[in-house]
Amino acid sequence: MSENRINNPKGKLGQLLCRHKHTNWYQPQTKFFHLQGETHHLVCEDCGKVLDKRFVRYSED
Repeated sequence: MSENRINNPKGKLGQLLCRHKHTNWYQPQTKFFHLQGETHHLVCEDCGKVLDKRFVRYSED
């Protein structure tokens, strides 16, 4: 799996021409996980391109 695509129904040209209107945040399922937080990916639902990544830390109460 390429790092910049998740479940890509379109090719590189389709990603280039996509307007990325339908996006959603996803948390990828991995075998290992971070102890301090989790990683979220902003993915276009039309072309499958990962547009942004963010790391969310757990709160320390």
